Amino acid sequence: MSQLVSNVPAAMLLAPAVHSPDALRALIHGLNAGGCGTPIASLANLIGAQLFVREGGAPREFWRAFFPLNAALLVLLVAVSLALVSL
Repeated sequence: MSQLVSNVPAAMLLAPAVHSPDALRALIHGLNAGGCGTPIASLANLIGAQLFVREGGAPREFWRAFFPLNAALLVLLVAVSLALVSL
């Protein structure tokens, strides 16, 4: 869900469904990993892009670096989250 809306609204929408400490831990890990991946996953991604452009960078240059790096981080964070949840 954090890939489709920002991670803060996703947390607010999913929090009522959490009924155990394990579910809360899974939600927290998922929302933290959700900041990587798509530009909308975290409003900080869009703010960073805007600041990059404001400082003279080209938008295309930002997004060419953003997508591969965030895809790699998303895979890494999901793997770490799954490992932590399974403990």
